[in-house]
Amino acid sequence: MNTCASKVLTMAQAYPLEIATVLNGKTCTYGQLHQHIAKAVTALKAMNLQSGQRVALALANLNEAIVLFYALNAMGIGVVMVHPLSSGKLLRQRLDEVECSTVFVVDVLVSRYGTHLDGLEVIAVEARHSATGLQKLLLGLKKTRLPIWKEAGVADPLNELVDESDAVILFSSGTTGTQKAISLSNTAMNALVDQMETCIAPERGVDGILAVLPFFHGFGLGIGMHTVLSLGGKCILVPRLHKRTVITTLLKEKPTYLAAVPYFLRILLASKAFRNADLSFIKQVFVGGESVPLPLINAFNEALKQGGSSAVVQVGYGTTETLTAVTLMPKSDSGKPGVGLPLPGNTLGILGAKGELAPSLQPGEILVSGPTLMNGYLNHPELNETTLITVNNQRWVNTHDVGMIDERGILHFHHRADDLLKVKGYLINPHDVEDAFYQILGIDEAKALADDEGRLVVVLSVQSFLKHALLKQKTAQVLQDLDGWMKPYRCVVMSSIPKNEMRKLDRRQTLIALTAQSNGFRWEWFP
Repeated sequence: MNTCASKVLTMAQAYPLEIATVLNGKTCTYGQLHQHIAKAVTALKAMNLQSGQRVALALANLNEAIVLFYALNAMGIGVVMVHPLSSGKLLRQRLDEVECSTVFVVDVLVSRYGTHLDGLEVIAVEARHSATGLQKLLLGLKKTRLPIWKEAGVADPLNELVDESDAVILFSSGTTGTQKAISLSNTAMNALVDQMETCIAPERGVDGILAVLPFFHGFGLGIGMHTVLSLGGKCILVPRLHKRTVITTLLKEKPTYLAAVPYFLRILLASKAFRNADLSFIKQVFVGGESVPLPLINAFNEALKQGGSSAVVQVGYGTTETLTAVTLMPKSDSGKPGVGLPLPGNTLGILGAKGELAPSLQPGEILVSGPTLMNGYLNHPELNETTLITVNNQRWVNTHDVGMIDERGILHFHHRADDLLKVKGYLINPHDVEDAFYQILGIDEAKALADDEGRLVVVLSVQSFLKHALLKQKTAQVLQDLDGWMKPYRCVVMSSIPKNEMRKLDRRQTLIALTAQSNGFRWEWFP
């Protein structure tokens, strides 16, 4: 069967001695991974889990998450990927939405969910199996229910493979707080592997990826885990993004591939240890998930060059509805406008005003056709009708993002259709305002939004060397160059801009913070 598990298990049989994962300095070979998956299948069958059911994984990037994902997938069970730090209330809402009654959670987070998971089959995974040192000792003192495969018998998971169309369920990463359950097939997951194989060619036993993007994220699951393991590379697991430890891990384990969001690139650039390190081990850097400012790309390219790496930042574009990236910028165009050419097998289109495919250079809603499209939103037929559409007898996902395709076929992302801000009667693209502020050296993040009274506000996160007086001086020039209707009513410096689970701007929480005076953020104001 053409399942996700079959891809990885076939690789494990062919190269059992190569390293599959690295976590806290401990390695797991492909042969060991195969054995763990086999034992997990036996244990899951003993729990009466069967094909067609849905089981949730509320787990960080741990070996246990990988083992369970492929064991469940081999059995034809739909795997629901959810954020382990979700509140108990939201976690229960998401599980109920997808009719899922069994969930694996990290033992140290069980108390976080309170009574919200009452009535569900909750299975605690001992985090100490993936921990070391003092952390392992402390976690070992917690008495929680053990799953599964540690003492289980062995079955051959390749004999258990069942092709289930709803192989994976991910939740959309919108900035408004409203998420939708998105069903993705085995075919979509494996098609991504085939596409990425044209972009990377990992040398078995040598090449690996820093799996810093979470597995409940399409980018992290599809590329950071499944693609790399299907091609015989190493997954260097990062359970949680801590600024100090992640840089230590990167410089110690030397991953050849980085798959990141802009937030992670900023963390690396802010690290003196990273900027002064030998970076010659880095072969390729992929970034996406949100709009990537050109100054950030150029700054990171310069850091790579200074560190002896021949890599450059390659921007990609995609949505959870298309699993992850469907385009990739050529290396020769790194740092130039655009979000890439379509990966092999994908077709891009722009929806014209009359429902037709628009010509080059004409803006409109971005359409994507190809093998990685979602099956659809679960329990939202009305959304499927407007998102999964047919144009010219071809099936497309309407991303509802606005952009255009240039003469070379490179896609240019402008904004999400619902991102436009209405200020004083004008429609403003927030990315145009943000890009102006990104010209100031030392600004880590710039986010433009409208407050509750419909006024334009820019929220900034800045590096420590950019003192307030200097920031005011540099901002004055930016404000002077902006059109009158695009000048913010006020600018706010936050020590940390609120993010949602996907590390994107949480507009709702940011607006709440803007109206609060005792929210724990450090504020500075200037006209």
